[in-house]
Amino acid sequence: MKKSHRTLLFWILAALFCIGTPIVVLMSQGYAFDWKHYQWVQTGAIFLKSRPSATVIRIGNIVQRVKPAAEILYTGTLFQSLIPTPYFVEVAAPNTTTFLWQKTLPVQPLTVTKATRIAIPYSQPRTDAVQLSTTTINFVQPRDAQSFAWSSDLKTLFIYDQTNATSQRAIDLSEMASSSISDKIRSALFSKDKDTLLVRTNETVLIKTKTEIINGKSYFADFLRQTGLTLSSIRFRWHANQNNILILMTSQGGYAFDFQTQRYTHFTEKPIIEISETKTGNYFLDENGIIYSFDPSKQLSEKRIAILPIAHPGQYAWSLYELDNNRLVAFAKNGPLSVLDTINGSSLRITNSALDVAITANETKMAYATGNNLYVYFLEQMYDDVKYEQGQSFYIAPLTQQAYKIFFANDDWSVIALFAKTIVLAEIDSRQPANHWTIPTDISFPLTCGNSSCSWVQTGRLVRAALFP
Repeated sequence: MKKSHRTLLFWILAALFCIGTPIVVLMSQGYAFDWKHYQWVQTGAIFLKSRPSATVIRIGNIVQRVKPAAEILYTGTLFQSLIPTPYFVEVAAPNTTTFLWQKTLPVQPLTVTKATRIAIPYSQPRTDAVQLSTTTINFVQPRDAQSFAWSSDLKTLFIYDQTNATSQRAIDLSEMASSSISDKIRSALFSKDKDTLLVRTNETVLIKTKTEIINGKSYFADFLRQTGLTLSSIRFRWHANQNNILILMTSQGGYAFDFQTQRYTHFTEKPIIEISETKTGNYFLDENGIIYSFDPSKQLSEKRIAILPIAHPGQYAWSLYELDNNRLVAFAKNGPLSVLDTINGSSLRITNSALDVAITANETKMAYATGNNLYVYFLEQMYDDVKYEQGQSFYIAPLTQQAYKIFFANDDWSVIALFAKTIVLAEIDSRQPANHWTIPTDISFPLTCGNSSCSWVQTGRLVRAALFP
């Protein structure tokens, strides 16, 4: 090789070294060249995890097919070396559903943006239907996740057990001497342990235990004689924490009736609208909108806690949910939804017109439906894919009609709303757009929803439907 050639090669290699070395160093430190702004920038990443795991993911111009060898081995998909800018992300599962998950995710330098709660529902629920003994059902009352009470003629009440697919007769009014031919079942209430059933008819009250059926007219005879009350004027509730205690709400106030001993305490003289349904069960709302705590074992034991600033509280159907950390959720159907502090008596109004409410088992989130929209409210500060502040609330889906019931699913990061003809599924993510999907179906009576499935009664059939993979 000539000397001039060697000299030229040297300077070429030197130039490549001087130019290439900084590029290699920059790229090793997480930099990339931004051709839009003609500058070196530190990159970020996006991490996605979805149900189902077999998906097609699009991030900008990047398309990647994800097909893990086994579902149990799937840990998510990482997209690295992304220029800091918002990216429109689309996740499809063509082998499972026609629905898409779409979101605009920001990428920051040296930061991994996460979306790990992606759950794309089936286009059509994967249903498993069991025919009950009739094609017409006019009454359903859930008992627990695996059983419910039902009636077709409102005279005979059955309890269906999903574990063995059998219905057992619980109450037959035609066999009760205390019931006339025209008597019909109005409501059914299970005790906390689900072993005792209180059935209200147009004419009487019946209590079914494991061994017998008790006629309320004779069972409460002494109580009615001593108080001057009538059976039809009493509203019954099982105590939320004590299996043997019935709460009797009357015009004379509240009574705690011990089902085993038939003894009772008159814990308040204030007319009660509703009592709390969870935890201790020792709170009630009176007709003036005042919330009290009480001791069911003591006479006149009420203690004022807070007041709800609402006119005519008696015109609403109320529910009270006791939470940890001295909090109480007061929900009026078609009315206000509030969170109260039972220590200082403060009250925070969440909305003026709630139609239904669901609270997660760990009491961190609350979903509520209004006339047109579905929202989520954070009861606690949470760190997940993004940070959520306590008290933060945002819209997650539109509603075109009043839902039967709403539930949490997908490890409490999705909300399911059941309607007569549709199911609405919505993700919980404050980043836009809000992903929600509508599935056509036919529901007569909703029962319950779990992490990925729901069950309901549909024209005489028990339907169990998987909504998520």
